[in-house]
Amino acid sequence: MFTQAEWRGRPFRLMNWQKRIVRKLFGWMRPDGTRRYRMVFIAVPRKNGKTEFAAALGLFLMLADGEPAAPVYSIAGNEEQARIVFDAATNMTAMSPALAGIVERLKPSLFCGATNASFKPLTGKAKSKHGFNPHGVIGDEVHVWTDREQYEVMHTAVGARRQPVEIYITTAGNRRESVCWELWQTALKVRDGVLKLDHVLPVIYAADPDDDWEDPATWKKANPSYGVSVKPASLEAACEEAKASPASENEFRQLRLNQWTENHAKWIPTWRWDLCKAPALPGRSAERPFELADFKGCEAIGGLDLAKVNDLSALALLFPPPNPVSETAIAALVKYWCPEDDIRDRAKRDNVPYDIWAQTGLLCATPGNATDFEQIRQDINALVPDIALKTIGFDRHFAMELVQNLMADGFDMAGVAQTCVGLAGATHEMERRIIATTREGAAPQILHAGDAVTRWCLSNVLIFNDSSGNPKPDKARSSEKIDGVSALVNALTLMIEGERKDNKRKVVTLSEAFYGRG
Repeated sequence: MFTQAEWRGRPFRLMNWQKRIVRKLFGWMRPDGTRRYRMVFIAVPRKNGKTEFAAALGLFLMLADGEPAAPVYSIAGNEEQARIVFDAATNMTAMSPALAGIVERLKPSLFCGATNASFKPLTGKAKSKHGFNPHGVIGDEVHVWTDREQYEVMHTAVGARRQPVEIYITTAGNRRESVCWELWQTALKVRDGVLKLDHVLPVIYAADPDDDWEDPATWKKANPSYGVSVKPASLEAACEEAKASPASENEFRQLRLNQWTENHAKWIPTWRWDLCKAPALPGRSAERPFELADFKGCEAIGGLDLAKVNDLSALALLFPPPNPVSETAIAALVKYWCPEDDIRDRAKRDNVPYDIWAQTGLLCATPGNATDFEQIRQDINALVPDIALKTIGFDRHFAMELVQNLMADGFDMAGVAQTCVGLAGATHEMERRIIATTREGAAPQILHAGDAVTRWCLSNVLIFNDSSGNPKPDKARSSEKIDGVSALVNALTLMIEGERKDNKRKVVTLSEAFYGRG
């Protein structure tokens, strides 16, 4: 039985591409009657049903492969991922009357007493896996594995079995120094006849490097479940987003077309950011369509990005809608500080107009050659009479004296993890709002005042994607400073977290309305 989405509860009927794998894996025998293929490498894009397929293969190896006391293991890059295939197999046994009667469902494993067979997810460090004697290994999403030790341990462990099989399922990745890249390249060479490894069954569905990634014909070529579990409308929508930014293009090509990409990409084109500039409020100019004074009494969420020694520091202020600028859009303002000596040096050395930005008030020049954190503290405190600065997000690894002083001043300071997982939600959300704002006829989702410093920061941003596709602005690889963007992403992270908490409170309130407290 299928266990997920619209197919839940329906009989598991193999699609043609899955039938071909099953025929070859279980039907092609050696002269001694054992199976020919001992390793299967299956690379397909997301949403093609590889998890359910892998779970069904694992159950077959456990129960129907004719192997006495057959242990099958699901392995992955982390505990949560390792349980995905196993949990699908567990649900399949629960939903099947035939399997439910012979398979005992325990918390850490499935067990068949009649044959002494088992199916378990393996978690923890690879070094603890020595001594296993698997009949079947299901390796899930190999592209996120951070090292090759787990593969090597399990690959060598199957040697004592009569006809073991390793099945590795994955989408493309972006790290070519990985076991996934090695297995992928081996599979390609076997498929193309360059390597003669009779025991390896390569199954790769992917767009070729020279294919047009915007062409529906390419989508169909790369997705063997196209039109079934892979919805053409979903691919079309994802492709439209991919056209809007290089980062989204990388994600679309890697996860939906199964192409290997680089883990760094330029982010949002500056022309899209320019289209998010707000129309001028009454009494304001086109150059400065709104200012902080226009938000007197409004609630704001802040994000800090601080220079450790010198250079730029930034405070982003996000005003949720409705606000004086828009009924639907977040209004964004960014304030900058920079040591005066660094302003002069950078203007001469790098031809970046720090001096002009300081003269026109786009950044605050502080005396000397080091960041003046006390000046930043005083300036942030000066905001309080005009706006309700609810909370300020900052890099939690940079909890210096300024953060402690601001806490003493009464500000709610919230650490924001500067990791891909920690920043992915806000990075995606900022991109989504910018793209939505620039669609013709759409209600704006984010509006800014058009300051040149933030535009320059945005133009410098390179996005880093981890092996799971989680993006974040990369300070280390970006060619120039991105402080204003980092501050915006920190603030947006807190806004998203606040919305989640509010929604959770609403659910609790509704529950209390029906059932009462406790």
